[in-house]
Amino acid sequence: MDTLKAQDREPVLPFNPAPHITDWLFEIGPMTGEGAIGWQDMDAWSRLTGIELDPWEARTLRRLSRSFVNQRWDARKDNCPEPRVQADEIAVRKKVEGQFAAMVAALGRETRQNHD
Repeated sequence: MDTLKAQDREPVLPFNPAPHITDWLFEIGPMTGEGAIGWQDMDAWSRLTGIELDPWEARTLRRLSRSFVNQRWDARKDNCPEPRVQADEIAVRKKVEGQFAAMVAALGRETRQNHD
Protein backbone atom coordinates (compact mmCIF):
# COMPACT_ATOMS: atom_id res chain seq x y z
CA MET A 1 0.00 0.00 0.00
CA ASP A 2 2.82 2.37 0.92
CA THR A 3 4.63 1.56 -2.33
CA LEU A 4 1.52 2.30 -4.38
CA LYS A 5 0.96 5.58 -2.54
CA ALA A 6 4.60 6.56 -3.05
CA GLN A 7 4.06 6.00 -6.79
CA ASP A 8 0.84 8.06 -6.72
CA ARG A 9 -1.14 4.95 -7.65
CA GLU A 10 -4.43 3.94 -6.12
CA PRO A 11 -4.79 0.27 -5.23
CA VAL A 12 -7.63 -1.63 -6.88
CA LEU A 13 -9.72 -2.85 -3.99
CA PRO A 14 -12.71 -5.18 -4.08
CA PHE A 15 -16.22 -4.12 -3.11
CA ASN A 16 -16.49 -3.91 0.68
CA PRO A 17 -20.03 -4.15 2.08
CA ALA A 18 -18.82 -3.54 5.67
CA PRO A 19 -15.98 -0.99 5.59
CA HIS A 20 -16.16 -0.51 9.36
CA ILE A 21 -14.90 -4.09 9.79
CA THR A 22 -11.77 -3.53 7.71
CA ASP A 23 -11.22 -0.18 9.43
CA TRP A 24 -11.35 -1.97 12.78
CA LEU A 25 -9.08 -4.75 11.52
CA PHE A 26 -6.31 -2.28 10.69
CA GLU A 27 -6.95 -0.28 13.84
CA ILE A 28 -6.48 -3.40 15.97
CA GLY A 29 -3.63 -4.51 13.73
CA PRO A 30 -4.21 -7.20 11.11
CA MET A 31 -1.80 -9.55 12.91
CA THR A 32 0.16 -9.95 16.12
CA GLY A 33 3.75 -11.06 15.71
CA GLU A 34 3.56 -13.56 12.85
CA GLY A 35 0.04 -14.78 13.61
CA ALA A 36 -3.58 -13.75 13.38
CA ILE A 37 -5.10 -11.46 15.98
CA GLY A 38 -6.52 -13.33 18.93
CA TRP A 39 -9.68 -13.01 20.93
CA GLN A 40 -7.73 -11.28 23.71
CA ASP A 41 -6.49 -8.64 21.24
CA MET A 42 -10.02 -7.92 20.11
CA ASP A 43 -11.32 -7.89 23.68
CA ALA A 44 -8.66 -5.40 24.79
CA TRP A 45 -9.30 -3.19 21.75
CA SER A 46 -13.05 -3.36 22.34
CA ARG A 47 -12.71 -2.34 26.01
CA LEU A 48 -10.28 0.49 25.24
CA THR A 49 -12.33 1.96 22.40
CA GLY A 50 -15.74 1.33 23.89
CA ILE A 51 -16.83 -0.46 20.72
CA GLU A 52 -18.85 -3.55 21.50
CA LEU A 53 -18.39 -6.17 18.84
CA ASP A 54 -21.26 -8.36 17.73
CA PRO A 55 -20.26 -12.04 17.57
CA TRP A 56 -20.35 -12.05 13.75
CA GLU A 57 -18.08 -9.00 13.68
CA ALA A 58 -15.54 -10.64 15.99
CA ARG A 59 -15.56 -13.86 13.92
CA THR A 60 -15.19 -11.85 10.72
CA LEU A 61 -12.25 -9.88 12.14
CA ARG A 62 -10.54 -13.11 13.13
CA ARG A 63 -11.18 -14.70 9.72
CA LEU A 64 -9.89 -11.58 7.92
CA SER A 65 -6.79 -11.57 10.11
CA ARG A 66 -6.07 -15.23 9.29
CA SER A 67 -6.52 -14.47 5.58
CA PHE A 68 -4.17 -11.50 5.89
CA VAL A 69 -1.49 -13.64 7.56
CA ASN A 70 -1.91 -16.45 5.01
CA GLN A 71 -1.67 -14.02 2.09
CA ARG A 72 1.39 -12.43 3.63
CA TRP A 73 3.12 -15.82 3.70
CA ASP A 74 1.88 -16.81 0.22
CA ALA A 75 3.09 -13.50 -1.22
CA ARG A 76 6.66 -14.55 -0.51
CA LYS A 77 6.37 -17.25 -3.18
CA ASP A 78 7.48 -16.29 -6.68
CA ASN A 79 4.34 -17.65 -8.36
CA CYS A 80 1.82 -16.09 -5.97
CA PRO A 81 -1.03 -14.37 -7.83
CA GLU A 82 -2.16 -10.98 -6.64
CA PRO A 83 -4.96 -11.30 -4.06
CA ARG A 84 -7.41 -9.52 -6.33
CA VAL A 85 -7.02 -12.15 -9.06
CA GLN A 86 -10.17 -14.22 -9.17
CA ALA A 87 -10.07 -18.02 -8.92
CA ASP A 88 -11.38 -18.43 -12.48
CA GLU A 89 -8.57 -16.21 -13.76
CA ILE A 90 -6.06 -18.44 -11.98
CA ALA A 91 -7.64 -21.52 -13.57
CA VAL A 92 -7.48 -19.93 -17.02
CA ARG A 93 -3.86 -18.94 -16.45
CA LYS A 94 -2.98 -22.53 -15.49
CA LYS A 95 -4.73 -23.89 -18.59
CA VAL A 96 -2.85 -21.45 -20.85
CA GLU A 97 0.45 -22.30 -19.18
CA GLY A 98 -0.36 -25.99 -19.61
CA GLN A 99 -1.07 -25.47 -23.31
CA PHE A 100 2.23 -23.66 -23.81
CA ALA A 101 4.10 -26.37 -21.92
CA ALA A 102 2.46 -29.02 -24.12
CA MET A 103 3.39 -27.06 -27.26
CA VAL A 104 7.01 -26.74 -26.13
CA ALA A 105 7.15 -30.45 -25.28
CA ALA A 106 5.66 -31.38 -28.67
CA LEU A 107 8.10 -29.08 -30.45
CA GLY A 108 10.97 -30.69 -28.56
CA ARG A 109 9.78 -34.19 -29.57
CA GLU A 110 9.41 -33.10 -33.19
CA THR A 111 12.89 -31.58 -33.19
CA ARG A 112 14.41 -34.76 -31.72
CA GLN A 113 12.59 -36.92 -34.27
CA ASN A 114 13.90 -34.81 -37.15
CA HIS A 115 17.45 -35.18 -35.86
CA ASP A 116 17.19 -38.99 -35.45
